[in-house]
Amino acid sequence: MRRIIGGLAGLGLIGGVGSVIYNHNHTGATVQIRGKNGQVQNVHLDFGKKQFNCPSGEDAKLQPFLIRQGRIKLTLKDVASDLKQIETKYPLSKHERVPHYVVVRAKADIKRGKRLLTAYDGAVHQYNAELHRDCTVG
Repeated sequence: MRRIIGGLAGLGLIGGVGSVIYNHNHTGATVQIRGKNGQVQNVHLDFGKKQFNCPSGEDAKLQPFLIRQGRIKLTLKDVASDLKQIETKYPLSKHERVPHYVVVRAKADIKRGKRLLTAYDGAVHQYNAELHRDCTVG
């Protein structure tokens, strides 16, 4: 567990207080992250069409997993935005020389994006394991 926490901290995830708002039929949720500056960022998570019947209090146990997924997804959006800015400024269709520092930044963003995707898959797996352990398909 210590390795997972250390690995997530190394990804530089979006920080702040998180909360989860489920849609009306629990097939999705919106994760809200309020940063230190008070700005709120939202991200939607889709659970698919299956509905689960869970014991009372289960939502509280599952929320940390969803908040982690939301943080990772928001951070992935930032990485994608940075890569899009680089592509806009230095399109592949032009054959101009790209400064070395831009290439280094783009490679770092790509590497970080891959690590974030792996972390996101792990967070989804942890959520699903907890869900299947305590809840039944309804």
